[in-house]
Amino acid sequence: MDDNSIPIIIIKNQLIVGFFLFNSNYLLNMSSQSKLIKDILSLYDTILENKEVEETANSLRDTVKSLGYSEKGSELTSGGNVNNEITELVAEILSQYKKTNPNVSVKITAGNDNYHHKLNYTSQHKLGNAIDVVLDPYNSSNASSFIKILNYFKTKNSKI
Repeated sequence: MDDNSIPIIIIKNQLIVGFFLFNSNYLLNMSSQSKLIKDILSLYDTILENKEVEETANSLRDTVKSLGYSEKGSELTSGGNVNNEITELVAEILSQYKKTNPNVSVKITAGNDNYHHKLNYTSQHKLGNAIDVVLDPYNSSNASSFIKILNYFKTKNSKI
């Protein structure tokens, strides 16, 4: 650090989110400094959002595993992140389904996955707003039970 360098530390939510040395020989005007700080904080917010989304997807994976269910490869997020709300909702739905149908296995086969990104239209999968599951064994009774739970959550949550 030379004599003209000024350390700049940016703190948000009691965490250091930015640190750099600013050479005072190249003084920026206040609007440039303000823009630089806003850009750093925006980047930090994006990093936190992505971390939260990945943690939520991993939380769903943990729930799936704890219920004895599975995921086809890493199809939940092989094409990108999934929406936090949908992963939490699917975890609740699968937990409820396990209680009423303990002998049926469930596999997550798609989320925001590579397959849906190859399609020539924008599906809810590409937006991270859809998750596909397969019931095994599949029969009308198991499907009906699953649909009943979906309908229950649909009445509970207006976003579905």
